[in-house]
Amino acid sequence: MADLLPETPLVQAAAAFAAPQGLMAPLPSPIPPLAPVTPAPSGKTLTNLDAGLGGWGKTVYVLVKPFVLHGTPYTSVTIREPSGGDVMRHQKDGRFELRALLVDLTELPDDVFSAMHAKDYNGVMNAVGELLAPSLPTSTT
Repeated sequence: MADLLPETPLVQAAAAFAAPQGLMAPLPSPIPPLAPVTPAPSGKTLTNLDAGLGGWGKTVYVLVKPFVLHGTPYTSVTIREPSGGDVMRHQKDGRFELRALLVDLTELPDDVFSAMHAKDYNGVMNAVGELLAPSLPTSTT
């Protein structure tokens, strides 16, 4: 193998792997430590998406005008906090499909939002908007 390729650590490892004396080259000793974890900015907690515990969290909007539709009572709307993938899925041809994102984030049928009182519909849409682009704290100098 060394005749065909330049002698690099990768080529050496491949040659050791193919060697008849064993199937695996010995591991380097000692094994190098993992890179240090970067701490979260002051006062913030890192969200461990690898843990599979629900991603970014949820927001609950309590309806001003609760209602019943198709036998199901609606008193609040739980909105899953969006990921970048959620946002990308709902951008089409330079336009953003906020209503489709709303249906995805709440897992409610579209007709629930059509039946909802306008105050609540606007409140839910504002809550989604706040999740997409939260108001930033202002400071005066």
